[in-house]
Amino acid sequence: MKKNTRTIFAWALIAILACFIAAELVSRFALGLGDPPLFKLDPEIEYLALPDRDYSRFGNDISYNAYSMRADQFPQMKSSSEELRIIVIGDSVINGGSRIDQRELATELLKERLQARLKQPVVIGNISASSWGPANQLAYMRRFGLFDADLVILVTHSQDVDDEPTFDSVLGVSQPMAAHPPTLASYELIVRYGPRALEPIFGSSESTDSDLPEGTGLQFTTRPVMDQIAAYVLKTGTDLGILYHIRRKELPLPPNSAENGLKSFSSDHDLLIRTTTERYTQLKEAGKSLYQDDIHLNAEGQIALADELEALILTWLRTETQPSVEDVAEDASPAED
Repeated sequence: MKKNTRTIFAWALIAILACFIAAELVSRFALGLGDPPLFKLDPEIEYLALPDRDYSRFGNDISYNAYSMRADQFPQMKSSSEELRIIVIGDSVINGGSRIDQRELATELLKERLQARLKQPVVIGNISASSWGPANQLAYMRRFGLFDADLVILVTHSQDVDDEPTFDSVLGVSQPMAAHPPTLASYELIVRYGPRALEPIFGSSESTDSDLPEGTGLQFTTRPVMDQIAAYVLKTGTDLGILYHIRRKELPLPPNSAENGLKSFSSDHDLLIRTTTERYTQLKEAGKSLYQDDIHLNAEGQIALADELEALILTWLRTETQPSVEDVAEDASPAED
């Protein structure tokens, strides 16, 4: 009897070990876990991606250049007077995260489109990180500058208008980004992605202000920081545009205080502003699925975001005294489905 018990126990251990090894192999080599994009804490920016890093995750390529941008490498200053340089800055909406391949990013799609339309070199910078608000973005610009940009586009949404850094972030704990790769890829699968897989069953604990009446919940507390961003960008002679990204739960609602506040801010500084509401609503009514969750876009949504960025840029180009690009842009419009 004791011999049978020991045999069963031994086989159970072997089975557990085999399952563990299989889970680790699947996590690491099939899913690409165990090597997440790494970030570092910063006393002014709060946190940002480690520079010059390439990753492969869930079959998606993820790259950060020398300036911690999710973009190709490019020099800090233009290499040619013919080059059109645009810096897009925001949070995880434009960053895309690990579930969006580098080639699927709105900023990468935008670069290809503009080069084809304008027949000139185009550089697009993607300055972004999860949960970055205006204060993080301003600190980044003060640290690194504007990279000789012709236009800076700030992509924001209703969660951003009240987002202020606390500088008590713990990477991998209070923020989802990792400071170090996990010892085991299977640990990352269970701890980081396991709860997400259970959300469709048990629901998400994520809260939202999107169903609040106009004028409540959203106070636009970052308006003073936004004013500083406008002053910083405009004093260099660089133009600034605002793209308001509508959240999924806000699509059927009228403009909220965040959107109205941004329109007032843009009017005060004479800035171009565009909202994604009309485009996203049309695509939703056409049966398109754009979102991964309430805020973040899937690959189809990144295409729609590229459409909106392109439309804003073409409007800006028509106001510029550059006949060579104005003539090309005059009859251009964002790609239609």
